[in-house]
Amino acid sequence: MQPAPQDPATTAAQRPICYCFNVTEAAVRAHFSKPGATYETLVSETQVTTKCTACRLDLDLILDSLHRSSSSSPAPTPADRQTAKALRRAYDLTDAGFLVNNGEITTLLRIDNQGLLFRDHRWIVPYSYTIRVLASDGRITHTQRGSLGRGDTLEVDFSTIAACPPLGWFLVSLYPQEEGLSGTVRPQLNIRGKHWCSSVHTQLVSMACHHKTALLRTEDHKLNALVSLINTGRRQTKLDLTLYDGQGDLKATVILPPLGSHLADLDEIFPDVANEALLTLSVRSDAPVCKHLVLRHRDGSWSQNHFPNIK
Repeated sequence: MQPAPQDPATTAAQRPICYCFNVTEAAVRAHFSKPGATYETLVSETQVTTKCTACRLDLDLILDSLHRSSSSSPAPTPADRQTAKALRRAYDLTDAGFLVNNGEITTLLRIDNQGLLFRDHRWIVPYSYTIRVLASDGRITHTQRGSLGRGDTLEVDFSTIAACPPLGWFLVSLYPQEEGLSGTVRPQLNIRGKHWCSSVHTQLVSMACHHKTALLRTEDHKLNALVSLINTGRRQTKLDLTLYDGQGDLKATVILPPLGSHLADLDEIFPDVANEALLTLSVRSDAPVCKHLVLRHRDGSWSQNHFPNIK
């Protein structure tokens, strides 16, 4: 006896939108069918969007669908009005990213405030923004403020800022001006060399944490890697870096001043590593720190990503 065919829509709704925590579209819709449900309770109960954040666009599409159905009801019930209000959430976004401005390598920040699937949408949120540039020792060297309307794009080339340090970091804060969906607004960090460019999205400051690990593979007895460490707090923090090589742990310590940063060259910190080995790097601090891992390739180009977004 063959099983009954499944409804494709039902099957799709059961597939995860958030693979980190196995949150499905059906679970999101079920959550908002409960009295008193809000976007905040959804995140609190399911942890959706709190790890790699790749699910944010899919979640916005579902919320948009829910909002349209609750808003278009010919005779909206109190539950419809509650759902519509809960879905029109808006929240501050504060991100951090490292920057290099040494003449050979430059950094560019790009923010697109587009609608869902890059289409016009009435629930796109206009933002005001503040960008602060900080030196490695924590000094604020430049501040820029402005607005980012619906469909606008903002680009900041740090090499054109006279007060930009050769090494440092930036803090970008986005403040919604009204209720609405966040759409696809997400700052992107571009690192550019003479013949190459790599991109990664910045890390939410709320995701700064005390401890993270990453895997590294050695080649020619080198790690060919950098670690960006950003202290977004206002007190000094100590970081313990440990490299597990299977034979004996290698250890080092980095001290970051308040609002300070450091782009640590792991080959300088750990000059004696095994060849063709898969190693684990542990970064532990006594205060929350934003972390990015940078890999240097044979052709001189870089690629980078932030450490996993979970505490």
